[in-house]
Amino acid sequence: MNGMYRFKIVLLCVLILLTSSADSYRDIDGYIPDGALQRFGKGYVFHFDYSPDGTQLAVASTIGIWLYDVDTRKEISFLSEQNYFVKSIVFSPNGKYLAGGSYGEITVWDVDNGKKINILKGHNDEICCLAFSPDSTKLISGSEDELIKIWDFKDPETPITIPGHIDGVTSIAISPDGNLFASSGSSVHRISLWNLKNAKFIKYLSGHTKDINSMDFMPDGTTLVSGSDDGTIRFWNTNEGTQLKTLDGISAVLSPVGNRIASYTSDGFIKLWDIQSGNILNSTKTDKENIYDMMFSPDGHTFATSTGLEIHFYNVETGNLLDAISGYSQGVGSLEFTPNGQILVSEDDNLKIWNLTNSKLQKTLSFQESVSSIAVARDNDTLAIGDYDNLIYLWDMRTDRNKIILKGHKDGIASVVFTPDGKKLVSSSWDDSIRLWDSITGEHITTVTEEAFNSRILEFSMEGKSLVFVDRNSSIIFWNLDTWNIEKEIDLESNYPYSLALSHDGKTLAIGYDNEEIHVLDVSTDEVIRIIHTTGRTDKLDFSPDGQTLAGCGREVYLWDVKTGKLIDTLTGHTDEVFTIAFSPDGKTLASGGWDSTIIIWEIK
Repeated sequence: MNGMYRFKIVLLCVLILLTSSADSYRDIDGYIPDGALQRFGKGYVFHFDYSPDGTQLAVASTIGIWLYDVDTRKEISFLSEQNYFVKSIVFSPNGKYLAGGSYGEITVWDVDNGKKINILKGHNDEICCLAFSPDSTKLISGSEDELIKIWDFKDPETPITIPGHIDGVTSIAISPDGNLFASSGSSVHRISLWNLKNAKFIKYLSGHTKDINSMDFMPDGTTLVSGSDDGTIRFWNTNEGTQLKTLDGISAVLSPVGNRIASYTSDGFIKLWDIQSGNILNSTKTDKENIYDMMFSPDGHTFATSTGLEIHFYNVETGNLLDAISGYSQGVGSLEFTPNGQILVSEDDNLKIWNLTNSKLQKTLSFQESVSSIAVARDNDTLAIGDYDNLIYLWDMRTDRNKIILKGHKDGIASVVFTPDGKKLVSSSWDDSIRLWDSITGEHITTVTEEAFNSRILEFSMEGKSLVFVDRNSSIIFWNLDTWNIEKEIDLESNYPYSLALSHDGKTLAIGYDNEEIHVLDVSTDEVIRIIHTTGRTDKLDFSPDGQTLAGCGREVYLWDVKTGKLIDTLTGHTDEVFTIAFSPDGKTLASGGWDSTIIIWEIK
């Protein structure tokens, strides 16, 4: 998969998607981490592969490997023994093995019993592509560390290393006879041909002018097909190193017998071609912005595509959409409980509303631009939703209708927060301003400051009279909403905070810095009463309702005792950076979400 993992989903109107079926995968072993009560989401899709017999589909995601029954599209199992994203995946031709590439290591699984056979270590960056030899005895891996490794299962401890690339290796294809393989990188727009037997370089295939997205050998073993961002699908004679012909598309996949090819074009069409005649058999316009992966089923009757968020299945003869696998999402940027604790709202470019009583996704709200910030009013019914298009929506959760659109900011909305009584809303923007609104009428009351430095950090004191934020001079400002004047200013000596939390009683302030420290301040004296040392940057802080526990997140989720500053617990279950956390109103649970695109609900004892 090429391109950035996180991208915007642009829709033309506001949509409401309701879920009507239970999430059966919640009962699958390994899905919910130890110490967690619930988990929402299946991650984000990087790659997928059909088993050789066509009965299973393996999906590499941000949290592990999902195995599906192809006929029912239902989850069979989840392979979670990975410490990082699974970026690449491949079945062996004999159907016995499944290999998944993560950060610096490849895990090989026994398909029959789901047990781990081996872990192949040697790369020192993300492994982007994998390919088995036709006899299933060798595995080739390509990585962002610019290396290719050839692993022989008879001696997996000593792979052959090929340092022939000057950038990350993103695509690998092996010829049907197993004599040669092709590789391509992320920014060098040429294909390298190699002898698989002796790992010697043969020649370059040059002609593409942009990144190469796909490669595949035809059954004759001498013709290679490649797709590129330059908009061409090129056929190469690997013996001569010459181009044979071109078709339209930026990526392509061959049918099992090699007589057809499916291509994806930059304007959103999936085209099925007859290779011999060069004629288009059918063309399907997708309503998705990006397709990152394509593959024919082994019987050649269907082909599947991945958008990262869904996998779609199409009829080869007609081009009609048959079915889809969903439940995947973008990285989770923020979380909010409703005051009654029964609903959790999350932001992952879209907005999702989760019912915690039955552990189901209640609805998804998608807007014209991606959601950037959210807040829940104390009445449990009103959502404030900020987007990247300078707008704020006030959404009625009872009627599923938008009540008011707040306009005035000149750039995307960085943060929104209701006053404790729910009657006012404060918003910060990348236009460097903070605005105060009447949340009932939508009236703009005042612009609090033009010196906010696009602060994503907004807090209210318990009585709701003081707004707390950080200005561009690295000072913490307490702004009185009655007088509209600054009532307190704490100078942080130009050490800009990365995260900030105010205890519910308004007496304690926690400030997280990029230098692996959290300062705990007494608000009445402005004095640092405690310094907590962390193992990395703290992306978000939150006090428990009783003020006794401070939660923080970074690579993991951490809990500290506020009085002593001692680490109480480390909650491990996410596979990458945790961006956001939120205590439930009763303090018995903590929700966390991040780059692995899932939400975990932890029990707090």
